[in-house]
Amino acid sequence: MKHCSALFLSLLLLIPFSSCARNNKEQTSKTEENLSVEKKVTKEDDFKYPDICDTLTLEALEDIPIAKSSMTESVLRQICLDYFYLQLTFAWTPSKDINYTIVSSGSKVKLSRGKIYGGLPYVTDAEGNLYRVFDFYDSKTGIITPPVTDQDFAEIFGNQCSYGSFWAWSRVCNSVKYNITHTITAANGVIPVGPYTYDTENIKSFKTKSTKDICDDNGKQTIFESYAALKPADGLVYYNTAGHVIMCASEPSVVYKKDGTIDGEKSTLKVLEQNTGWSAATQSDGSDYVVQGGVYAKKTFDKLFSKGYLPFTFAEFQGKDPVEDGQASLDLVEGKNTMKDIKNATLKANYPISHLHIKVLDEKGEEVYRYIERVKKINTNEVEMDHCIFPTSLKKFSDGKHTLEITCFLGNGEKLTVFTSTVTK
Repeated sequence: MKHCSALFLSLLLLIPFSSCARNNKEQTSKTEENLSVEKKVTKEDDFKYPDICDTLTLEALEDIPIAKSSMTESVLRQICLDYFYLQLTFAWTPSKDINYTIVSSGSKVKLSRGKIYGGLPYVTDAEGNLYRVFDFYDSKTGIITPPVTDQDFAEIFGNQCSYGSFWAWSRVCNSVKYNITHTITAANGVIPVGPYTYDTENIKSFKTKSTKDICDDNGKQTIFESYAALKPADGLVYYNTAGHVIMCASEPSVVYKKDGTIDGEKSTLKVLEQNTGWSAATQSDGSDYVVQGGVYAKKTFDKLFSKGYLPFTFAEFQGKDPVEDGQASLDLVEGKNTMKDIKNATLKANYPISHLHIKVLDEKGEEVYRYIERVKKINTNEVEMDHCIFPTSLKKFSDGKHTLEITCFLGNGEKLTVFTSTVTK
């Protein structure tokens, strides 16, 4: 593990440090601004990052409990924080050079074979999450083996700010309907934190009224009071012509002036965020490594207000929408079904669906075939099976002797088998 820091001394990446932008064409000329790793991570005084040589294991993911209605608010919040933290810090190494483009900025990225990285990489419109990692990740060595072309793999493996935080909140919450930064509004299920106001019923997208305009309408002190009301695992979002979403990772540190108003320069909070910058950090043995994203990065209230961040939370944290056990079903009758029956079926769940494992078992119950279907639409609880790609090679098992098993992976961390049956032609 002590050799890890040496691997990073030569790590230089052509990745600009910017907000998680979507369709932000204005950034295309800024690809040369940051040519090296920036040492700008801030962290809690007594905090040390875990050893970057600690690979992600299924046990580590499963150590994060499945949310239950009987859990306290603080436990539910910690579940989201633990998932997001793990997603931002686990160690991995490419089996080959991986080259792709960050679409929003036009930046060319090269992840080098043999280098050790921390966390899922930022890729515009990517929808990666920890549940999918194990499909191409060796937990013993930390090696990632891309199963497809570089750009396609980047979109499978990486994620962006709104999706990275979305999968973390999905560990507990299934009440929200947003799918990208500018749709994180009260009209789509989130709840404003603190005394600030806006037209929560009618503003379904911050493209119609930017978050900065809302901040200015309410005034600094009202927004500062709202920041002061945040709790760990709440969120903050801004959107103007581009946007970003972050997760509050600490109780705010609020400093008041003599006149009783909040000092925005001295008041701070710490956040977790998926972003494009690779930053140097200190691991548990005192050596350095790099991590992509903000891990306990400190933000001042002034900085948040100047950008236009609005604070929000979720009904599940407040007990307004009870946490549910995961449920998923395929509208098929178990027994003998044809492949056509399966393709015409619909999978429904009460949490966002990450992906499906479609396996074939022989008469002894041994696995002889596996196919992975990754759900491309973020925040969907329903999948039409005819949209899934069933390989032609699967047809040879439609002999009434082999068993088809379909398992659904949900955002709350549960994996549920929704179909086990023989299949006929």
